[in-house]
Amino acid sequence: MQIQYIALEREYASGGQEIGERVAKALGIPCYGREILEKTAAQYGMTAEYLEYLEENYTGSLLHSIYLMGQQMQSSLASSDAVTMAEAEVIRSLALDGPAVFVGRCAGEALAGRDNVLRVFIHASPDFRKERAARCYGIPADQVEHTLHSFDTRRRNFYRSTTGHKWSDPNNYHLMLNSSELGLDTCVSLLESAYRQLSGR
Repeated sequence: MQIQYIALEREYASGGQEIGERVAKALGIPCYGREILEKTAAQYGMTAEYLEYLEENYTGSLLHSIYLMGQQMQSSLASSDAVTMAEAEVIRSLALDGPAVFVGRCAGEALAGRDNVLRVFIHASPDFRKERAARCYGIPADQVEHTLHSFDTRRRNFYRSTTGHKWSDPNNYHLMLNSSELGLDTCVSLLESAYRQLSGR
């Protein structure tokens, strides 16, 4: 297994985004997360925030929802899977530039069929995530539990809609790391070490 890419999925407030960014920095390679959304949104002539809203709230019938909302789309995009396909194309295009870390956006599925992708899932205990959501993202205490549930549900549904698989199924990943037990530093070290060993860097 000769690794070039890390495709990282994560529970909300588990530290997955930070872990991905730190691993990429340690390895001297790019980390793509929101950039994928922004590049895809640009193809549709809309903001990343609006595309994100539609994606999260209309998973499975996104293009139909855009059509109903009066957005003007090219006929070539008139299918229920068009946005997912566009995101996958952006991921594959970025992968052509060389080794990288991809956070979210079902990058593991977009790069499916390759044996050079390390697929990772970051999860954590509810208490760890609640504390982190409040401290890092400023979520009010009385909204933290609802926020965690809401984001996880959106990600779970998007993953299932895109891949046909269960988001947290161990069979979808090479590594599943518990950031609340291991700590973010250890998660970063483990992924950096795994990448270096499997890539020969």
